[in-house]
Amino acid sequence: MVIMVSTARTGELVRRYFEDTNLVKMTLTGTITGDMILAQAMDPPDIMRWNRIMWNFLEADLSELQLPDAQMIVAAVEKMPTLRQARYRMAFVVEPGPKRSLLRMYDVLMADKNIEGRSFEIFDTEDSAMDWLMDDAAG
Repeated sequence: MVIMVSTARTGELVRRYFEDTNLVKMTLTGTITGDMILAQAMDPPDIMRWNRIMWNFLEADLSELQLPDAQMIVAAVEKMPTLRQARYRMAFVVEPGPKRSLLRMYDVLMADKNIEGRSFEIFDTEDSAMDWLMDDAAG
């Protein structure tokens, strides 16, 4: 199953489901806004079923995102009761540099919330993210 979200002024997000591995892959391209990520966060896959999630930011422009956007997303995610009921892994794929720093800020804010069962890492490539997501010993 594939779900696409895009607007003329911003970027595009494609959500793909891989049933054989319980993986959801989000691929973002173009200029991404906090509202766009928040909309996806507020409409998550069933985390009890789709417990491996990859966000690929390699082709995304994150220049519109700021600290208040990360705080808004963290506050919304924290209020989701299913996140405290499931064990899940989430991987962000992004090259080193400013984009990685921005996503690391999100990770620090989320870590402060102490959501049990949440495993999170940032990777340079999809292959390395996939290896970690699929390694049952990692979580």
